[in-house]
Amino acid sequence: MLIQRPRPLATETISQGFSFPSAHMVGAIILVSLLCHYWHPANHRYRVLQVLIGFSWVALVGLSRIYLQAHFATDVLGGMLLGWTCWRTVTVVIPMVINRHLQRIDS
Repeated sequence: MLIQRPRPLATETISQGFSFPSAHMVGAIILVSLLCHYWHPANHRYRVLQVLIGFSWVALVGLSRIYLQAHFATDVLGGMLLGWTCWRTVTVVIPMVINRHLQRIDS
C-alpha cells in the first residue's frame, strides 16, 4: 500500500494495476542475468557481445515502458533494482544459507 500509485495514463485508459515497480523490467533483468550467468561463450568477443546485447535489450525494455507511458522512470528504475535484488538473492544469499545449513549437519 505504501508504493502504489496510478500509471501515467491511468485517466485516459483502463488501468491494469499499479505503476510501481515495472514487472517488465524485473523480468528483463532476471532473464538477461540468467542468460549471462549460465551461458558462457567460448570466445571472449562473443561473451562481450552477449553482455552488450543483454544490456541493450534491458535498456530498450525500460525505454519502451517510459515511451509508451505505461510507467514513470522511477518505476523502471525500481523494477531494475527489484530484479537485480531478486537475482542476487538467488545466486548469492540462498547458496550461503544452504552451505551454512550443510556445515551444521556435518558438524
